[in-house]
Amino acid sequence: MANNTRMEMLNASIRGVMIAFGCVAVGHAGEPLRPGLAVADVQTCLPPGQIRMDGEVSRRMDGCMENLITAWDVDRLVKPFRIKNDGVPEGGFADQWRCDYWGKWFTALAWGYAHKPTAENLQLMDRAVKELLATQGPDGNIGSFAGETRLSGGYDVWGRQCVILGLTAHYDLTGDQAALDAACRVLDCLIGEVEQKHVRIPDLGWPMSKGLAPSVIVESGALLYQRTGQKKYRDFSERVVAQWNEPGPLAPAGLRLVDDALAGKPAREVGSPKGYEQLYCFIGLCELYRASGNRRYLDAAVALARNIRAEELFVTGTGTEGELWFKGRTQQTRLVNKPAETCVTAHWMYLCWHLLRLTGDPAYADELELSLYNALLGALMPDGRWWGYYDSLMGERVPSWVMQADAGLSCCVVSGCRAMMLTPFWAVMQAKDGPVVNLYFPGNVDVKTAAGGRTRLAMDTDYPRDGAVKITIQSAQPDAFTLALRIPAWSEATTLKINGDPQPVQPGTYARFSRIWKDGDCVELSLDLRTRILDAPDGNGHVAVKRGPVVFALDERLVPAEQNAQAVVDRSAVLLDNVKRSDAAAERAGVWIAIDVPFLVDGKNRVLTLCDYASAGNRWSPDNRFRTWLPQPLNLQAAYETGVTWQTLSANPTRPSAPVAAADAAKSRPK
Repeated sequence: MANNTRMEMLNASIRGVMIAFGCVAVGHAGEPLRPGLAVADVQTCLPPGQIRMDGEVSRRMDGCMENLITAWDVDRLVKPFRIKNDGVPEGGFADQWRCDYWGKWFTALAWGYAHKPTAENLQLMDRAVKELLATQGPDGNIGSFAGETRLSGGYDVWGRQCVILGLTAHYDLTGDQAALDAACRVLDCLIGEVEQKHVRIPDLGWPMSKGLAPSVIVESGALLYQRTGQKKYRDFSERVVAQWNEPGPLAPAGLRLVDDALAGKPAREVGSPKGYEQLYCFIGLCELYRASGNRRYLDAAVALARNIRAEELFVTGTGTEGELWFKGRTQQTRLVNKPAETCVTAHWMYLCWHLLRLTGDPAYADELELSLYNALLGALMPDGRWWGYYDSLMGERVPSWVMQADAGLSCCVVSGCRAMMLTPFWAVMQAKDGPVVNLYFPGNVDVKTAAGGRTRLAMDTDYPRDGAVKITIQSAQPDAFTLALRIPAWSEATTLKINGDPQPVQPGTYARFSRIWKDGDCVELSLDLRTRILDAPDGNGHVAVKRGPVVFALDERLVPAEQNAQAVVDRSAVLLDNVKRSDAAAERAGVWIAIDVPFLVDGKNRVLTLCDYASAGNRWSPDNRFRTWLPQPLNLQAAYETGVTWQTLSANPTRPSAPVAAADAAKSRPK
């Protein structure tokens, strides 16, 4: 079948399909639940192709898709499943995880394709699935661990989970039953193995994570139950969750993830402080809540997220030191060794996305936006060809090292790709009574209204560079629905007009307008982008500069070191209310947003130009340093002498370097 014909059939088949975490979402809120679901989402994802995003975020997504995701050689991703070269080193616990890459890479590819479908990328998806399925054993397993090494370490189970995510993503997008059947056989094989060998999932892995890594398989059971209605999959996931309360060799008192989160324990004391794996387990609980209706699962995830927001997150919307929660909110101004793992950023965003869908609480959309514009974009190289593994608040940016040379990847490279490609799925969502705008961007969105009609929201904005947002209704006929617009908690002085008439709004809520909307109706929103000075949570006198959702930083391209100069932010309300962008400075330095901030330098009024955190240090070299938290006063001579070096941002023995171009990291894929 010709590619164009296949594309036409595929595009027709995916109407109404909604992608979730590697899989379809649960259906529109208010519609009858399909088999396998006990509860519906409050906000659901729009079908693929209904959001067209332009602007900076779209540009960064395109760069990541073109220069990394679609450039990668499928053979390098599938080969570990053919030769099964993962295993546990003798006498060690740090088993390998080449099995991690295919599923996460494929999910990013599928999400990227869903928004901008091309025949070439569809062909790449088909080939990637076909080659992976060719490695499936007679027992149903698809894995990179051979023989007796299976179940000997936590990452064998972890890898099977990633495979199931990728295969279900393909099924959700294309309806390919063979992909879903293969995913079911993978989980059937695992269930059979653990029962035959009398193995408990939380007993696998290495001591520090106390069984967190293999426990992520909870998500697979919930996802496959949602798609097949086969109770054995839900039962398996609930059995693993029950085992969290049982004592074991790795966790003598049990992991107790649900009970301890509900009891209000801090994230660093729930199971294990290993942020990435812990978040992954709670994402699984969200899916299991959809499948079972057990409210404890959702409440536990909400409680964990509440503590992370209160005690762990940096100003940029991420956290961890050495991949561990460490009460980072009050420690972020010091030199943090190996801070803010990109996998943690990505999975924090995934958890917020699930909680936004399940609860409709706009606070999770605020968190997604904060992480997107700061931590996530800051970890991505400007052209999208590579990611950082750790992401400091000061010093320099250091590319991720390669964990397995044959695969040529690290976990953070593929996790970052997925988080970027997730963006359109939460930017605008669907509620029972109409569309919900969570992110403002230039572009347009086609939405289904409560009455069953179709309406386009055309958005015109330069947000977050500018606070003005114009949304125009484009509809063939009048239609009654509710339009919900997120009013960020930080936007204290928001104005909103509909066809010129002022409307009341409240920070930290959705402004909801139920009316009969007509073609040409216009919503004008002005968000409060006054510059704010944030005091360090530890009370040490440092300050950070924030404008809307964007954190700003000193960059030595814009503010060079200066001898014998002491600088203090001028906190005069009048001056800060009138902080202006400096587009010329931004262009000269190669940054996205630059603003002129009033300082007192040696007691005299002076403007220093700061840039957005994601652009700070974006040359990714030792000679392009930056700083986010600013001591008061700040010694401009030593402003960038923070003690952060590439060694504090890498586990590699030598400074890693990113591929010069995609072809240097991956072979050209076959035509």
